[in-house]
Amino acid sequence: MKRIRILSFQNAQNFGAMLQAYGLKKTIEGMGYTDVAFLNYNPEYLKKRYRIFSKRNLFPKQKDLHYLLAWLVNTPFYMINRFRKKVIFKRFQRDCLGISGKEFASPAEIKGLECNYLVCGSDQIWSTWITGEPDPVFYGEGDYKGLRCIFSYAASSEISTYEKSENVAKISKLLENCNFISVREKSIQKKLSDITQREIELCVDPTLLSGVENFDEIASERMINKPYILVYSYNNDSQLIKDLVQTIPDYKNYEVHHLSFGVSGRKGTFDRTCHAEVKVEEYISLFKYASYVVTNSFHGLAFSLLYHKPFVVAYVEGLSGRCESLLSQIGCSGKLVKSADDANWDVLDFNMIDSRIERLRAHSKDFIQKCLDFE
Repeated sequence: MKRIRILSFQNAQNFGAMLQAYGLKKTIEGMGYTDVAFLNYNPEYLKKRYRIFSKRNLFPKQKDLHYLLAWLVNTPFYMINRFRKKVIFKRFQRDCLGISGKEFASPAEIKGLECNYLVCGSDQIWSTWITGEPDPVFYGEGDYKGLRCIFSYAASSEISTYEKSENVAKISKLLENCNFISVREKSIQKKLSDITQREIELCVDPTLLSGVENFDEIASERMINKPYILVYSYNNDSQLIKDLVQTIPDYKNYEVHHLSFGVSGRKGTFDRTCHAEVKVEEYISLFKYASYVVTNSFHGLAFSLLYHKPFVVAYVEGLSGRCESLLSQIGCSGKLVKSADDANWDVLDFNMIDSRIERLRAHSKDFIQKCLDFE
């Protein structure tokens, strides 16, 4: 029996991280492998991002009176919201990802672990915007017993990671650990191909790889009875997001519901149209039953595609590369817009889109199979 272990951002407390991890595990299990599990790697830089109490959260960033008053009112709700989200994500990790046992916080703690095939990915495991510097664990560094193959699956990063020469030197060396390399974005594929002079595969995000059936299995019941527009955005106060909602045909006939990307304050606690503390299963449901989606999130785009939702993606400077890459692969580049004037709500040909995603899915599964056949 092949022992397959996954290193990912399954400890990152956001919906995309949880669901891409779930999708990858379910896909590999669906290919006939039974011993598939996550290595519970939770480094300090990741813990710090999701602590309930930290300097980042406990002290106001501005000193003007209006901001200070708003901060004083919102902070208690913000902290409660962070605690509740931590509980929600921990439950999903336990029940749906099967994560239990020893947690590793540093490369030095990974010693003598039984593993035949090590999968690094997906999500932004190679982004120094998150890791600070290239994290060797996510490039396969560690002491493993019985190891036959290390490969990355659809690993992602910000392009800015490769703008520092010291990062490039480290990454070039670390990638020597990997027998096979695949990434999620075309820009990263080209960059790593130039750096390593090796073949870099382009694979689809695990949410799209997995397919809608796996997510239907865990999706909650419909939460909103009336027709609604779902807004899933880094910043729900963005003027572009607000303008895009108003370009939807007959938008006044729909309720507008905001799915909170992070944690929220008082508004997110008391406003029934702002969903600040939903379960991961409810996140899926909100996409499944939406009439329209306005988003600037990669996984907002992915779930719009999975559930055949009319959508538009708002451009965010420096953060839209992932969406741009996927949209170009499925022939929908025009759905990424920089102004409301560019929004188009013509009916999408989801038969064509599904056909293109299926080709990406088949190629990605072939890549995984090639890696798991390596001896």
